Amino acid sequence: MDKFLRKEEIAELFGCGHKKACAILKKLGVASVDLGRGRNGGPRWLESAVHAAMLKMHSQAQAAAQPARRKPIATIGMAGMNVNQLAAYLDNAKPVQ
Repeated sequence: MDKFLRKEEIAELFGCGHKKACAILKKLGVASVDLGRGRNGGPRWLESAVHAAMLKMHSQAQAAAQPARRKPIATIGMAGMNVNQLAAYLDNAKPVQ
């Protein structure tokens, strides 16, 4: 059995403010039901529609291709060298101008 969610409950589900959550639902095409003015009135959203919108957002984010990461530049670790290896490496290094 579905129930209607208030702005504050939707904001809690999305983990953001209620204005941002309402804007996201509006962008995804989830319409609100206005229960009128008064203490128990105001806009409400069907719980199943909100969950469907969240799943739609997640699937769109997963489908987006992520750019390939750059390979790190190869470095020479001098911390693991002994004295003779370090001296040989520094002798073969190009002089700094």
